[in-house]
Amino acid sequence: MAIATSTDSAYVTQISSGGFDFTSDTTWADRGGETAPTPHDLLDASLAACIAMTVRIAADARQTALDRVTVEVINDDENPASSSFHCTVTLEGDLSEKERAGLLRVAHACPISKLLSKTIEIGISEASS
Repeated sequence: MAIATSTDSAYVTQISSGGFDFTSDTTWADRGGETAPTPHDLLDASLAACIAMTVRIAADARQTALDRVTVEVINDDENPASSSFHCTVTLEGDLSEKERAGLLRVAHACPISKLLSKTIEIGISEASS
């Protein structure tokens, strides 16, 4: 569960999730102060982190010599009917081509990637007082 609460600072929003507290803001063009990641930034970061963790877990389970994984995510939402994420994975370590290919296959299985690939419904209602 995540809880987001507005603050006294324009669009700065306090977020509590998984026992951690952090903030989000919006860009100056949207009248925000650019003091924290935007919600879009957080979504991109969530996908990048999930892919990196999934690859690392698989490499550890396979005892693969993966030194580091870096994931870059670019969210292309210019099309009003759809959105796409372009993910670039950099694998560092003494890996064979077979190991690299296997880890890239695993990257597609990250839970956030699976979630974002589904048809998503969002229900919004007002809390009862």
